[in-house]
Amino acid sequence: MNTRILDSARTFTAVQISAMLCVAVVTATFLLPAAASAQDTPDDAVVDEIIITGSRIPRSGFETLQPATVLDAENLELRGAINLARALNEQAGFVAPSTSPIGGQAADETGQNFVDFLGLGQQRTLVLVNGQRFPAGAAPNGAGGLSVDLNSIPEILIDRVETIAIGGAPIYGSDAIAGTVNIILREDFEGLEFTGSMGQSPEYSDAEEYRFGATWGRNFDEGRGNIAIAMQTTSVEGLGYIDRPATATDVGFESPGDPNSPYSLELFQDLTVAVDNVTAFPLYFGNQFGFGIFGNGVQLDANDPNSPITQFDLDGNILPFIPGGGTGSVIFQDGGDGLKLSNFTSLYTDSERYNANIFTNYEITDSVRFKAEAWFSRTEATELVNQPGYNSPAFGGQPGNDYGNVGNGPIPVLIDNPFLVPATRTTILAALDVVHDTDGDGAADPTIDTDGDGVADAVGFWRGGPLTGIVGKNPNSSKRDTLRGIVGFDGDIELGGRDYIWDVTYAWGRTQSDDSSTQIIQTNFEQAVQVVTDINGEPACADPSGGCVPIDVVGTATPEAVAYVSAFVTDQVTIEQRVFSANIGGDVFDLPAGPVGFAGGFVYREEEASYDPNDLGEKGFLRNTLTPVNGAFDSTEFYVETVVPLLGGDLDTPLVEALEFEGAVRFVDNSVAGNDTTWTAGL
Repeated sequence: MNTRILDSARTFTAVQISAMLCVAVVTATFLLPAAASAQDTPDDAVVDEIIITGSRIPRSGFETLQPATVLDAENLELRGAINLARALNEQAGFVAPSTSPIGGQAADETGQNFVDFLGLGQQRTLVLVNGQRFPAGAAPNGAGGLSVDLNSIPEILIDRVETIAIGGAPIYGSDAIAGTVNIILREDFEGLEFTGSMGQSPEYSDAEEYRFGATWGRNFDEGRGNIAIAMQTTSVEGLGYIDRPATATDVGFESPGDPNSPYSLELFQDLTVAVDNVTAFPLYFGNQFGFGIFGNGVQLDANDPNSPITQFDLDGNILPFIPGGGTGSVIFQDGGDGLKLSNFTSLYTDSERYNANIFTNYEITDSVRFKAEAWFSRTEATELVNQPGYNSPAFGGQPGNDYGNVGNGPIPVLIDNPFLVPATRTTILAALDVVHDTDGDGAADPTIDTDGDGVADAVGFWRGGPLTGIVGKNPNSSKRDTLRGIVGFDGDIELGGRDYIWDVTYAWGRTQSDDSSTQIIQTNFEQAVQVVTDINGEPACADPSGGCVPIDVVGTATPEAVAYVSAFVTDQVTIEQRVFSANIGGDVFDLPAGPVGFAGGFVYREEEASYDPNDLGEKGFLRNTLTPVNGAFDSTEFYVETVVPLLGGDLDTPLVEALEFEGAVRFVDNSVAGNDTTWTAGL
């Protein structure tokens, strides 16, 4: 229901939030003596050969077939970004991903931060760390893919981020369809560094955020080894749509109310949902009425002949419902008492992050180095508000007369329901005596089947509207942990009189997410709405088994009734990754234009994921039955790439400084998808 309004506000919201959260950021970095990193080299130092994103061939310079964009640590600090995803999403080529803390998020996505390059989908953007795969964060019951949650990567460790389009697939894997984002970390850190930033919206004095981090490192064994430890924590205060004037007004486009308008859409300033409101409203049903796509339900005019709709207040009294107007839509109107989606839409997710990392390396010999990494990341996030769920003709259509089979449709309410305010009962009954008197005796005929024999035996009406009094603001929350460990060796070797670099690495990673949300226990709900009067004149469940607590669906439900018909339940997502890789690269021989570069490698990768719903959902007690999901695959992959100089070097050619051929091919044997080959070639 909220798609149109969200889409119309999302672009503005993203710009607004990014701008306001970056205002008034104060960053302080304290360096103790001897603090340095590998990038701090003397001015006259020369880097002969480097490895760049999109290729594993060591080469001088930074010219490759695939253009690259680079975001360095200094730029990250200047932007005041406390999350890498926010900084990347401000870069050309990146679009707002489908999963982001801006706007609403599903329970299994709460607080996550992905990136989407070229708008081809976040699952088609491969995120690497130091050229190595990182464990995914996307739940297997969602959009799929192996998207990396950038919350797991602390900004204080980043040296630079290199992004290339398309050409990374033969080098890293076919899921680099749109592009490859390679996050390159600082190396051989020595000293002690503290970093902190704090900020808030200067206009509204909210949306507070802070980040504190510390990095310590030192060399040992006369510089042959290095160890570094980094810790970081960040916090972001969440917002709802109603916290900003630009989104609280429910601005959006709808069809014009004037059929002669020259426009197909017009901009309205206060859109409301015409067929629902925040509180409940009475409905009656009859074959002489129709309501289009929303089933055979008509709002009951029981109070004001000038208003076609009536509604209940939170105390169960009946009062006029004032509809909006101005649009040509049967769903959205401009103004009125209809439901305002801004009241139930999150603008920015409330979150806290904790990161801890240990890195070490040691030169076993002059040509062999051992390396190891340990990662821990935790994100705790809360989506502050969500739509509440509905029992309405807009979602359930026309219900049957069965008292105990509600589904998503309007809820049957007997006219002698003890929760009804006497004045309300009198008013509604007078209206029912008119609209449900088929035999002409001046009294309403039975419309609701209370004993399940298929024959209506009680007079009543139906209650429509959202379940705001049961689920409240309906928040989602998640606690997501990512663990990662890497061990490996790298170095150089001489073969045939030529030097080659090589590396062998084993990486393991695991993401576990516990995602919680408020859910309606449908079996209890349908039992609790069947309310009768007990021998003491008090409300009671028609079926009191299981400790049933009767619920007032017209006024305000008691906390005990809410606890009986709803639960804060937790689903669990687990993703595990194991990767073994080996690479070698160097110059194989010389041509007149220069040396021919070569790189090749082997990767064996295992990925597995599972979605384990809560017992209530899996066993069918909740409103929507949840199905477990699990799966796994392994992939054996080989690749080779080459750079062949055609002109340049000793082969002097007028008007041409250099001309090179680049090519790469990757063979993939996937246990699920089968065999395939991907390649790239160009000049």
